[in-house]
Amino acid sequence: MAERITGIYCIRNTVSGDEHDCYVGQSANIERRWRAHCDTLRRGVNSKYLQRAWNKYGAGAFEWTILALCEPDELTRLEQYFTDLLNPNYSLCKQCVTTSLGVKRDAKFRARRAELMRGNHLTLGWHPGPETRAKLSAIMVGNHYSRGTHHPRSSEYIAKQSSVQRASWEDPEIRARRVGAMNSPEGHRRRSEAHQKPWSAAKAFSMALAYAHRSAQLEVFRQAMFRGGQDAQK
Repeated sequence: MAERITGIYCIRNTVSGDEHDCYVGQSANIERRWRAHCDTLRRGVNSKYLQRAWNKYGAGAFEWTILALCEPDELTRLEQYFTDLLNPNYSLCKQCVTTSLGVKRDAKFRARRAELMRGNHLTLGWHPGPETRAKLSAIMVGNHYSRGTHHPRSSEYIAKQSSVQRASWEDPEIRARRVGAMNSPEGHRRRSEAHQKPWSAAKAFSMALAYAHRSAQLEVFRQAMFRGGQDAQK
């Protein structure tokens, strides 16, 4: 596994002619951070100023460089140093912190952000109206992938799944692989750890309900056997 490169990086525009047309950032894993940048730039969802320049000049106009290598606890201090030194036009935030939480935004930024968010109904705390809830409910009808929901499945679907599972189990190679995985030390370890985990309230209730149901069945069976014994004696 490749060693992580921790430090300060720069994405510089080599075509615009302005030495300040660059983006300065920090990362504990620069290689992964660069891949993330490339992905978001390709999808058009990166930092606003950098994205606009990328769209205008193209990927070939940008140079990726490492400005400094450091320990993780030095990242923010060094990022602030290079931000002050280079004054990057593509960096939205010139006040470098470990997180943007608590950063004071100027009035112009807040007004622009408010304008962008106006009419956005996906913000936290928004409560959909009756019409929207009805539409969402209609969309989710028949959705078998919703977490925590149990929709009835057709007999055709059950038969199809059963045949697929049966066919896979009858394949000697697949069966040997599954049995080998179950009987391997790793398989034993995982099952042991799973049994040692505390049950959730839902699982505990389900197990208690199953036990009660089983106990009731045993009681019915015991009473039937008792009555059968009495009838035989008569």
